[in-house]
Amino acid sequence: MVMGTTPSYSLESKLGDCKRIADVRRETLRRITGRNLNDLPLDGFDYASILNQCCEMPVGFVALPVGIADPLFLDGRTYYVPMAMAEGCLVASMNRRCKAIGESGGAQSVVLRDGMMRALMVRFMLRVQAHWGVTYHVSLFS
Repeated sequence: MVMGTTPSYSLESKLGDCKRIADVRRETLRRITGRNLNDLPLDGFDYASILNQCCEMPVGFVALPVGIADPLFLDGRTYYVPMAMAEGCLVASMNRRCKAIGESGGAQSVVLRDGMMRALMVRFMLRVQAHWGVTYHVSLFS
């Protein structure tokens, strides 16, 4: 890798030992940059479990706290939503939204189009009825 003969992204298919490959990438970074990744955990994670699905070229992992936003009433079912993040108040904020959805009778989901994006986008079509009887249709993007 350091010599530029084998691209980092192809190591898993050539060597097969995913944890060892993560360690090789760390060593390569140390040699190139002069800095190590000793504070980033390497041991205790199953790197093969993420192969070709959720992280390319791994060099370690981080532990994130997981909170539960609950309950979310969606399509007539109750969900308890685990959320892993390092942003303060996010679970509490989501919890308030789940409560508002529940108190309004729950939400119904519809898939309008299935595709892949790099950024999160959720479209909500809301039917809002004002106190004087006029109904508005509002489209919100998040």
